[in-house]
Amino acid sequence: MLGILALAVGVTDAADGHGELFALASAGLRIPLLVLWVRAWLNASASEKPFSFRYILGTSWAIVLWGVSAFVEPDLQYLLWALAVA
Repeated sequence: MLGILALAVGVTDAADGHGELFALASAGLRIPLLVLWVRAWLNASASEKPFSFRYILGTSWAIVLWGVSAFVEPDLQYLLWALAVA
């Protein structure tokens, strides 16, 4: 719930070019999702592992993109956000 609160507080600043809180909250909200995908991968059968591994990679990249976007200029920030949700 704290992550959602941070996201909600940061969304108004994100529209004004100060999206650091929004980006970090978005990255933080994806960490539990990554943990769940890793858990699923560890408990998956051999035929299911490639499926969950793709989601691990995608979620990891999204976390990295959201995290990096907190420390760049607003124009690049919006591009990284678009890539992170794609």
